[in-house]
Parts: sequence; structure tokens; C-alpha cells
Amino acid sequence: MDLASRPQYMQELYEEQLEVHKEADEDGILPFEALNKMKKLDSFIRESLRLTGHIVALEHAVLKDHTFLNGLQVPKDRLVYVYVDDVNQDESLQGPNPKSFEPFRHVDANALASKIGKNYMPFGGGKHACPGRYFAINEIKFFMHNVILKYNFRTASGKVEERRRVGPLALPSSGAIIIEKRVK
Repeated sequence: MDLASRPQYMQELYEEQLEVHKEADEDGILPFEALNKMKKLDSFIRESLRLTGHIVALEHAVLKDHTFLNGLQVPKDRLVYVYVDDVNQDESLQGPNPKSFEPFRHVDANALASKIGKNYMPFGGGKHACPGRYFAINEIKFFMHNVILKYNFRTASGKVEERRRVGPLALPSSGAIIIEKRVK
């Protein structure tokens, strides 16, 4: 929905995919290494995941009594939660305008959609981060590569379809998407 809501980025992503597709074999199959050249698409995916809000909080059990610098005490065996939206919308972690969708925010930072860190946690963090994140991002990139090369799409309303907020969750919009075969 993020790309359909923002068709002004379609051409730039299309041009990148055309360039990457030059590496495909005679059957149109891309080599795995071509995924690394999809810098703009990767950034778009990362930004979409950053603002999705599908992970509300990360739960951790406190292993031993802990006192924070501000005096707050957390006893052993207590469950604590990191509210991920606070991380995703913190200007000191995300840069200027952290609440706005800027699809190429991450291109120059070399911050891949599968790369986790203190400022990006759609797959969890630390040693417990989702090991399937690499597979998931690569599947999304292969899929979107083919879709972008073959189709244009936009929202039926012609507007940005905002996610529906339900408590701390951001659910996909129920708006319709118009898909048109790309004319060469």
C-alpha cells in the first residue's frame, strides 16, 4: 500500500529495477547478487517496515535486579517492554521528520532492510532477532522487482492511504489498489 499510495516514486524504482534486470539470464532469472544493487527498493522496504508498527513492543525478562541512572528499580524476573514506535519516531535515532514517509531515507546510510539495530527493530533485536529476516527481505525484493517491472499501481482514491490505528497497532488500509499492466 505504501508504494500504491505514493506513485510518484514508481518511476525511480522502475528505472532501478530495469538496470538491475540487465543482470538476468536468458530466462529472466536474476542472480542472487543482484539483490544488493536494489538500493532504492531496499530503502523503500526499510522505511515501510519502520513505519508499519506491526511489532508493538519487545518483551524482555529482567535477569537480575537493576537500577537505572534515574533511580528507577526493576526487580529480577519482571517483564519489561520496549515500545518500538518510540524508537521509530525518535528524531535523534531516525533523523529529521521521523514521522513522515521518506522512501529513500536509508539509501546513503547503507542501512539494509534486514539490518537490525537500536534504531530499527521490525525483526526484534540482539541475539534474539528473527533469523528469517534475510529470507523475508530477499523474497520481498524479488517479488517487488517483478511487480514493478510489469505493473503500475496506485490507490483508487488517488491519495495516501493511511494505516488504520488500533491501539498501538497500525493495520493496513482497507482502500482499493488499481493495478495496470505497464506499457513499454
